[in-house]
Amino acid sequence: MSANRFSAVFISCAVVTLLASCGGGGGGGYSTTSSTSSSYSADTLATTAVNSMGGTKAIVAALIANDHGYSTRQLADAISAGTLQANGDISGADPARSAPNVLRGYMAQYMSRSLSATAKHFTDSEVAALHTIVGIFVAVETRSEKDELKAIMMSMGSGFIADQIVAGIVGHTLKDSGQITGQTPNGVAETDVFTETGGGSTSGGGSSSNVSFPITYRGYANNTQRLSVSWGSAGSATCQSYDPVEITLNADGTLSVNYSYSKYATWNDAGTVWCENSTTSSVLTGTHSNGQFSINYPCDKTTGTYTSTGIQGTGSCEWTDSYAGGYLVRQSLGYSFNITTAQ
Repeated sequence: MSANRFSAVFISCAVVTLLASCGGGGGGGYSTTSSTSSSYSADTLATTAVNSMGGTKAIVAALIANDHGYSTRQLADAISAGTLQANGDISGADPARSAPNVLRGYMAQYMSRSLSATAKHFTDSEVAALHTIVGIFVAVETRSEKDELKAIMMSMGSGFIADQIVAGIVGHTLKDSGQITGQTPNGVAETDVFTETGGGSTSGGGSSSNVSFPITYRGYANNTQRLSVSWGSAGSATCQSYDPVEITLNADGTLSVNYSYSKYATWNDAGTVWCENSTTSSVLTGTHSNGQFSINYPCDKTTGTYTSTGIQGTGSCEWTDSYAGGYLVRQSLGYSFNITTAQ
């Protein structure tokens, strides 16, 4: 191997590539419990929780409660009674099931420090970190915080657990109905808790007849690079960042993208791989027509849809570089955005 360090310029596989692989595990061993309680309106409960706790705090509390083993029925009862705490505890109730304990390990990849995977309660600093991280995820979604919490509760009622749900939020695969595209529930379904199975709002796609060009969308994109090497310590790393992006669609059918990324992966001859900070920015080009667009990056292109009020797209690719002596560098890149601000 040469002594040169390899630095890969990347853009993210929509957190979809990173997170789709994280949805499994941790759900076994649940006991099922029945309830004779009446059903709730998920929309009404979401409104109640957001109004009393705030959107991000309510979402984090619901996710932690699920991770601690509280059932969807217990969560619904707690929101109705005002006994759901910000740290995911429910006053006066013990979890009905064994705790999945998957959320800490899943979210640790976004935090600058390791977390105790077995601790019973999340500390105040851990809860605050989750507020920040989940807030970033939800900010690039098309749903309001209330509709996001509603979809999360519907998802829990369908049997999905905390890490699967966060993966669905980040990958834009969590549907209004609570289903998560490409995932099978790892927990216990409680289909009798909520009365409705849909709702919420969507954006992106459809006809562009009401779009006046040029139009510019500004927001944030999910950037992810995964890199692994085959020699030495056979290191691997996932480098993820949430970076500003500006997309302009022109009247002649062309488009330009001003983007940046703040992290990239690199390696050395010992087989160690790590993430480094970056201040790199660049301009991409592409085309658009009738509500659809294509951007010339990454290698398999980023494609998606747009309207007068929003634009959303994903793109990803992966490859392996071979070097003399059988040394391999495997990479995947991706890019994802869901922007609802246009001008």
